[in-house]
Amino acid sequence: MCTNITIKDSNSNVYTGRTNEQWVEAASEIVFMPRKFKSLRGVVGDHTFESKYATLLLNEPGFIPNHIFFDGLNEVGLSFQTLYFPGYAEYNLVNATDVDAEMVDVYMIAHYLVSVCKTVQDVRNEINRLGNKIVGVHNISTEPMHVQFNDPSGDCIVLEPQEGKLKIKENPKGILSNSPALEFHLENLKTYVNLTPIEGASDTYFNGNTNAEKLTPHGGGTGLLGLPGDFTPTSRFVRASFFSEVLETPKNQETAVLNAFTILNSFDIVPGAVRKIYPQEMLDNNKMPLFITDNNEVTTCSCLTCVKDLTNTRYYYKDHKNQNIRVVDFTQFDLDATESKSLLTYDDQVPKFIEVIL
Repeated sequence: MCTNITIKDSNSNVYTGRTNEQWVEAASEIVFMPRKFKSLRGVVGDHTFESKYATLLLNEPGFIPNHIFFDGLNEVGLSFQTLYFPGYAEYNLVNATDVDAEMVDVYMIAHYLVSVCKTVQDVRNEINRLGNKIVGVHNISTEPMHVQFNDPSGDCIVLEPQEGKLKIKENPKGILSNSPALEFHLENLKTYVNLTPIEGASDTYFNGNTNAEKLTPHGGGTGLLGLPGDFTPTSRFVRASFFSEVLETPKNQETAVLNAFTILNSFDIVPGAVRKIYPQEMLDNNKMPLFITDNNEVTTCSCLTCVKDLTNTRYYYKDHKNQNIRVVDFTQFDLDATESKSLLTYDDQVPKFIEVIL
C-alpha cells in the first residue's frame, strides 16, 4: 500500500518521497555501497555486476533477502522507488538452471540500474539493451512489483512488467501507488477535474434564481468535495496528485523536504484501520512479526516514510517508532571505499521525544 510523490522547489530542484506500508514489522536497513562494489545479478547463482556509482539503498532484512532493495539513490541523484503491483505483474520467467551471467533478475533490476546509470535516459537505454535478459525465476520471483525512476532534471518513468516485458512508461506526474497499471491512474484523474483548492463562496442555492436562499459553507475545504479519502491505490494516486499539484512552490530545500513529508503524512494508516482476517492455523505457523490486533486480525502499518533530495543527494527518513526526521548525506562517505556500511532505521539514533525546558 505504498505511495510515491514528486515535487520541485522554486529552483526546479527535484524531491521524491514515498511511504512504505507492511503487514509485517520488519525493520528497514539503510545500506551504503561504494563505487566498483560487486552485487548479485539474480536470486539464484553467483553472477555479479560492478557498480559505477555509489548508492544508498533500503532493504528489509528478515522479511526479504538482504540483497534485494526496494528504494535507493545514487551519488548523482538518480532515484528509484519499488512498489507493490499485485494482479498485473507478468514476468519473463525462466528456470533456475537456465539463468546465465548476462541476465538480471526482476528483483535486482532497480538496484542494478541505479548502480550503473546516471540519468533516467540511461535507464531507458539500458532496459532496451538488456531486452529479454531481464528475467524472473519460476517459483521464486513471485512478488509483483513495479518501479519508478526520477533524476535531478525532472525526468521520470515507471517500469511495469507486463506480457513478459519490462515496459517503459513516461510518468509526467511523478506519482505512483499500486495496481492497476500507470495508464489507468493517469486516465482516472480526469474524473476529478472539478477539484479545486479555492474556497466556495456564499452563493445562491440555484444559480440565477434571485428568490433562492443564500447559503454559507460551514467551513473550509468546499473545493475538495469529492476528493477520495480511502486507502485504495486509485484513491491514493488521486490524492497524491492533487496535493502535489496544489502545493505552494517551496522556496528552499528545507521547506521542500518538510512539505514532502507533510503530503506523505496524509497517507499514514491508523493502526487497525486496514485489516485482514487469516485462518488461525496460518497465524499459528507464521514466523514473521505480524501486526496483530486485539481481535487477532492482521493490520497494516505505515512503517517508514522517506524523502530524497536528488540535487543535494540527501536521504531523509522517519519510521512509525520514531517520527523525528533523520538524514543521511552522501558527503559523509568515501565513495571509493572498499566496504559497504549499514544501519537499522529503527535504532535510536535520535530521541523519540525531545524535552523542551520552559
